[in-house]
Amino acid sequence: PIGRTVSDAVHVLDVIVGFDPRDYEATKSAAKLIPSGGYKQFLNKQGLKGKKIGVVRNPFLIPYKGSNVTSIFEDHLNLLR
Repeated sequence: PIGRTVSDAVHVLDVIVGFDPRDYEATKSAAKLIPSGGYKQFLNKQGLKGKKIGVVRNPFLIPYKGSNVTSIFEDHLNLLR
């Protein structure tokens, strides 16, 4: 699916949680919670086995009807399956 992997999502999580000098007050304490080495070290191929995850598609995907966004979303969701 377009060359994406679950580890790509982990890199995104590191960035989202990380420190942003442009938003010092909001991110200074959150940045301390990132484990040394990032979150990738905690990936486990069987980590979601047997788990149920709710996926909200509507109304969020409605604006993208007819575009490739929905199929890309589904491809990424299938990575988790």
